[in-house]
Amino acid sequence: MGRPKKVLDARQVVELEKLAAILTMEQIADFFGMANSTLRRKMAEDEGIKSAYKRGKAKAVSGVGQTLLSLAKEGNITAICFYLKTQAGWRETQVVESKNTNETVHRVIFEMPDNQRSVEMPQSFEELKPSTGGNGSKRHEA
Repeated sequence: MGRPKKVLDARQVVELEKLAAILTMEQIADFFGMANSTLRRKMAEDEGIKSAYKRGKAKAVSGVGQTLLSLAKEGNITAICFYLKTQAGWRETQVVESKNTNETVHRVIFEMPDNQRSVEMPQSFEELKPSTGGNGSKRHEA
């Protein structure tokens, strides 16, 4: 005789959706007292369990994303940079120039690929002066 079969009732599926926002799948499996492989198998067999997990993750990402976007629109430079790097394909390059042996100048260049996407720029970036990079990308120097 094997181990008793693990079952997730409707209340536990609702709980799984909430936990998906903050825990890994392995941690959720531990919470319900089952192996990670058992939870994955249940998700493969039961679309309701899988949907609850995915919905919980999506709600969390959406909430954090909304907060990030709000911070960016309020002028938070860190949020602006993170958003543009992850959502608009921008990348940050640091250029170090030495004018003489006693002085070093640091510049940060943000490059946005010229992929014909329209990205709404936060107001704090409107002051940046665009210049063209050698590879056809648009460069914005801060």
